[in-house]
Amino acid sequence: MNKQTKHSPAPWGQEATMSSDYTFIRRISDDEGRVIANVRYAQGAEQEENLANARLIAAAPELLEALRKVANCSRYTDPSDTEYALDQLREIAREAIAKATA
Repeated sequence: MNKQTKHSPAPWGQEATMSSDYTFIRRISDDEGRVIANVRYAQGAEQEENLANARLIAAAPELLEALRKVANCSRYTDPSDTEYALDQLREIAREAIAKATA
């Protein structure tokens, strides 16, 4: 955990498991194996939607970091090189989206 964050550090992973009442869930854990959240399957939702929800939660630290980079990008780029800055922002966004949707 760094000065900017108060949450468990990335990366967060996910795995299939079952709760004590035999409900299928996805367990979200940090890199040290500490459980961050147990994501219950949404009632009436398709399997793919439930998995997508868990992926989005597991990607939260990377999404936050991507937003921080985007928010601070203008501080580190030369205003005359707008295309380069936009390319950097696009790459940051693509990486965060891939983590959340992979």
